[in-house]
Amino acid sequence: MLLEANNPRDVRFRKDRNILNITGTGVMLFGAWSVIKTYTYFFEAPEEMFDGITEISDVGTLEIIMLSVLISLILSFDLLVRFYVGMKSRAESKGKKTGSFYLVVTGFLSFTSLGFLFFELMSVMENPDIYSFAEMIVELTSFVIQMELIISAIRIKVYKPGKVK
Repeated sequence: MLLEANNPRDVRFRKDRNILNITGTGVMLFGAWSVIKTYTYFFEAPEEMFDGITEISDVGTLEIIMLSVLISLILSFDLLVRFYVGMKSRAESKGKKTGSFYLVVTGFLSFTSLGFLFFELMSVMENPDIYSFAEMIVELTSFVIQMELIISAIRIKVYKPGKVK
């Protein structure tokens, strides 16, 4: 039986691999959550979802259907991107070679998540109810997971076994 090295760098490496696996799963789960949340909101209160649009102009049923299809396509693309990032990070945590492109995509997701976090913060300041606050906390958690994924992946890519700097 081989004993794993217990020097601080090797311990940190194993911890980062575990974190990368967990955060990859978290990115996928938050993607699924955003789809479930949006569809639940749409099916429970569709008139509220399109309320602002129908007030601005005279929008017909066809336009609302087209907008619904567009929202579904955007959510599907977001889910696919998040599953791509999650699967690549989980594969890398298991020692498989992956490129660095998924880190660029994760950086983009983090940037957009930061934007949504800003809008959620504005929503909480404008309307301080528990639902707005909960959405802000969920968005903050998603952002932290994405940043932790990037940090752990970079540490794993930089790690060279047996070398101490």
